[in-house]
This record gives sequence, structure tokens and C-alpha cells, in this order.
Amino acid sequence: RRRAAARHGEAIADGRLRLTDGVAETLPYASRAMDRVLLVNTLYFCDDPLGALREVRRVLRPDGRLVLAYRPAERMRQLHVTQYDFRPRDDEEVLGLLAESGFEVLAMEMCSDDGVGYCCVVAAPWDAASGGGL
Repeated sequence: RRRAAARHGEAIADGRLRLTDGVAETLPYASRAMDRVLLVNTLYFCDDPLGALREVRRVLRPDGRLVLAYRPAERMRQLHVTQYDFRPRDDEEVLGLLAESGFEVLAMEMCSDDGVGYCCVVAAPWDAASGGGL
């Protein structure tokens, strides 16, 4: 957090960015408080990834978007860091978690510009993607 605060001090000072510590399964935000949620390399560490995604769903506005970036399990196993309590997730599991937590996948792309590869998913609360409301 300190590194992010130092790097983005201007955005924090302008009120465009707020850094908050918390647990993915119990986010310290009101329901429908967020326009966008960005999760990068986080699902590997969640004891309850379904609970974490349901919580993201709770804090997103009906027209909000989730951007989820992760390395699929087969790619994670190529890295030495997997020995440190990582729980690799394959694409099928991630897509199932998103669906079960109330998201519709709008886009999914595999990128390999770093030599190992990662997946980027853009998802919307199912009611927003279908034009309905809660």
C-alpha cells in the first residue's frame, strides 16, 4: 500500500483515488458504491473466491464493470512463485465463479506479452448486461 500511495500521491490528493485495506470477502464499502472494480492477481489468495466475487458484485453499481486479470493454472505452474501458498485457478473455474456470483462475461482475452501469459476478463453484473435492474 505504501508503494501505491507514493506512486499515486497526486490522484489521492485530488480525491480521484482512495486506498483502503480490507479483506476481499468483506469489502469496507456500501452496496452499489463502485463504478469499476479491478482485480489483478488476487483470486489465488482468496480462501473463498466465490464469496470475494459476490462481495465485488455487491459493491458494484448495476451498470458497473469488473476487470479481472489472472494467470490460468497451467501458466502459474510455470512460475516459481507457486510454491508460496498460491491457489492456481483454471479458466473453467474462474468462469464458473463469475457466473455463480452473478456476473456475465462481456470479454475475455488471453495475453502473452510477458512471456508467460495471463487472462483478462471484463464482466458486468448479470442484470446490467441484460438491461434489467435489481
